[in-house]
Amino acid sequence: MECEKKFENYLKEASKIVLESPDLEKIGQKLSSSFKILINTYFKKNDWTKFFDLIDTIQKFHQSLDPEKVQLLKLDEIYKFIGDIFYQVDYTINSLEFYKKSIDLSNRTNLQAIESFENLINNCIDRWHYRMINDKVRNLAYSTAIYKKMSKIRKETPNKTINILDIGSGTGLLSALCISNAVNFGINNINIFACEENEIFFQISNKFLNKLSQNLDKYKINVKILKKHSNDLVALEDLNGCKIDFIITEIFDDGLLGEGCLSSFYNALCVNKLLAETEMFGFSSPSYNKIIPQSSKIYLCAIQSEYLRLSNKFCYKNENISINAHCLDNTYNFELYTDSDSDLNFEPYSTENLNSIEFEYLTNPIEITEFSINFEDRKFLEKKLKQNDVTLVKKRLKAIQDGILDAYVLWFDLNLDEEISITNSPLSNRFKSRQSQNSLCWHQAIFNISQDGKVSEGQFLEVDLKLRNDSILVFDKINKRNLTKSDTLSLELSRIEIALLNNQNYQNFYVEWFEDLLAKESNLKPAIKIGLLFSQFSFLFFKIFFEYKKILNEKNISLHADLIFNNTNDQEYHTQIITKRFLSQDVNLIYLEEILKENRSLNIDYLIYEPIDFKYGVLRKNIMYDILVIKDHNQNKEMKIFPSGLKLKAMGIESKNFLNESELVTNRNLCLNKIGNDEPNLKKILSDYNIEHQFSLNLNGNIKDFKQLTEIREFGHFDLSNITENTKFNLDVKNFDIKINEPGYLNGILYWYELIFSDSKYYSPYQSSLIDKNNNSNVLAGIKLFYLDEEDLSKSKCSLNDSLNVDYMFKSDIFHLNKYCICPNK
Repeated sequence: MECEKKFENYLKEASKIVLESPDLEKIGQKLSSSFKILINTYFKKNDWTKFFDLIDTIQKFHQSLDPEKVQLLKLDEIYKFIGDIFYQVDYTINSLEFYKKSIDLSNRTNLQAIESFENLINNCIDRWHYRMINDKVRNLAYSTAIYKKMSKIRKETPNKTINILDIGSGTGLLSALCISNAVNFGINNINIFACEENEIFFQISNKFLNKLSQNLDKYKINVKILKKHSNDLVALEDLNGCKIDFIITEIFDDGLLGEGCLSSFYNALCVNKLLAETEMFGFSSPSYNKIIPQSSKIYLCAIQSEYLRLSNKFCYKNENISINAHCLDNTYNFELYTDSDSDLNFEPYSTENLNSIEFEYLTNPIEITEFSINFEDRKFLEKKLKQNDVTLVKKRLKAIQDGILDAYVLWFDLNLDEEISITNSPLSNRFKSRQSQNSLCWHQAIFNISQDGKVSEGQFLEVDLKLRNDSILVFDKINKRNLTKSDTLSLELSRIEIALLNNQNYQNFYVEWFEDLLAKESNLKPAIKIGLLFSQFSFLFFKIFFEYKKILNEKNISLHADLIFNNTNDQEYHTQIITKRFLSQDVNLIYLEEILKENRSLNIDYLIYEPIDFKYGVLRKNIMYDILVIKDHNQNKEMKIFPSGLKLKAMGIESKNFLNESELVTNRNLCLNKIGNDEPNLKKILSDYNIEHQFSLNLNGNIKDFKQLTEIREFGHFDLSNITENTKFNLDVKNFDIKINEPGYLNGILYWYELIFSDSKYYSPYQSSLIDKNNNSNVLAGIKLFYLDEEDLSKSKCSLNDSLNVDYMFKSDIFHLNKYCICPNK
């Protein structure tokens, strides 16, 4: 093939060319381009032999080069491309490997590789995993329960081999607690079987547990790590013919059952029959439970919260915009799931940390005793999983004050044994069992009420609950009563998008621009033509547009709008809604791809766009490219763009929550004792999966505990009034000091983008979050400052008038820190 010959020729040229040659970078570009074409050809033809041979060829070529030549030839871009292809075919480990190689080869300057690596890590390792392993209360409770169980078996049967099954081992922590307890308390002769289906977690637990289990022969402790789902375990093959004495697991989500724990217990106990019979060593079932945890209790209450309301209910009502009960993307059809046994293919609740937001109890919490579960009750498991029994429970909750019903909240007690219990109850719950300790790794399950629900003190709220398979469903009569079958058209918006629609500060930013436009243009032009680069939030634009259209019509001025879609980013339901509700002779729908393909001309006076992705707090992808396409195809070369510019601002912060969601803070949180002479170091293993960037940060929500330690500094700005292909982010300097105003421990950099109207008018998500504390659309982004060794943590300590020295980059819409250090005040 021609593409094979081209690649071979460029590879030879790249091998021969000397380091001093001015053509070295050009040859690197040709090599990269020919490689991408060739590997894509093999990929499309499913020629995997040549595909992997080509990757081997480029790696051998890389190994033959001097490091300096590798950088100039830009081999990091080739490795990034290989990572992208592996990502397409779901080869996660291979994809991460090549992204990491790209990052290392570029000396961390390939920001696209860094972004791809961190996005993939985020997809594979949810941030709550870090919150979980940082939860010392949870870890200590499990460690104690495991020790009690092992001690009891050893006391009753001194010579018996204890067989333990860890279901969903994750990082391997629970298995490590078994090893730690066995070694430190002299409980010998143990087999541990850890099963984990997820590829990345299998790699982590395999590395961690193999490291821990070295030199354990004298303790007669054997560890076997299985890359399988527990439902697929075969005792003879996977468990070496052993019957399990007890199971340890923590496969519970914020709503208790969402990770499939009942299915796992059913298969282990009833289908695969993995457990040993208690009579074999003289225990009766009531006194010898074989699962840690052994049981759970469920609690429910009603609450009101403006924070939840603003992200769940559309507060604007007018003739042009009407959003009904279907508007949330996580709202399920109450009639369907009340009246049928259809399977759920999504979580029927959202989650929220009630300890970090403002809310009030509308009812006292009640225990749903019908849903108290003994995880070893085989009759119950058979009934639920084999017979598909659906338990319907009706409850009445009495309102303790007047208010607005915004949500029902569900939490649970997890009883590890008869004495040890942990709970995800809100800390403010005065009815919490004294026996239960608050575990902060779980948040609470929130069943949002999307209809208006005013309640009065003494009123009874009627609730239906169902326990079906691995789901607990909550149905409120207010939602069911107000949900009519005529609600056929809906906006499938997420909670963050609804919150943005309710964000008064953001709305006013655009309304003031319209007011200014009206004042300037109403006496100058017979027609005003506006282009809107569409995003989901842009539904607010229709409200503004139709209001000002009416005003201008009264002055005999027409207002036209072109709605411009980037079809790759916007979903089909947008166009359906727009076509049905908003298209008219004055509102047109245009696709960006059609403009390019047909070389279509536009005639726009003003272009309105939304540069920020409010789900994450960063710039929307390709926003500058999209604006350039519109400008290049627009007949009016005097087209004004709004917002006219952007500023990037940042500050240094201290936040424990920021830390807990991004890395294992300290090995001491694990509650692992020394194993022989070795200190268990899961933190070092997990450091390969640490990420620098955190998104969707809310100063009144998930990092409410933040403390501002530095001044706010402007890092750079975009001026879009004269945007061209060469327009770049204007960086004042790439290295500077930020003054420390408060002593503390510097954990990260918080950054955000401000939208510019004029010198005195702008929109800042940071300022908006200080004004409107209950709106969770005021999201920012952050960069974690990592200190990998626990002894190294002192480097994050700062004093008044110290300075944070920052060396940073901004490329391809990505903000990145290259180096940072705290410089003491001299």
